[in-house]
Amino acid sequence: MSLAKSLGDLAEHVRALETEAADLRRENKRLRNQVARLTRDNEPAAATTPDNPWQILGVAPGAPADEVMSAFRRLSKQHHPDAATGDRVMFERLLAARDALLKRSA
Repeated sequence: MSLAKSLGDLAEHVRALETEAADLRRENKRLRNQVARLTRDNEPAAATTPDNPWQILGVAPGAPADEVMSAFRRLSKQHHPDAATGDRVMFERLLAARDALLKRSA
């Protein structure tokens, strides 16, 4: 076997190992996020309730629609189910709170 072929085989093997390592890092991150979500979901409910949309969004009662939307956008980036720190339940609460407050201000 020639030295060039051996080096080519070695380089190919290194690339395969690097790809596998990257896949394992992604899987590790996914599993850590899943554990974090499960831990959050099993914690006692926070002081906020679905009945208090101002508290869920962190705005004062009577806040204008633009402040409600700003708070919703900021929190939805953090809690969107597709985000790394996503929380489906909290995101649904954010949607409900936003809708309730925007209906009241309309």
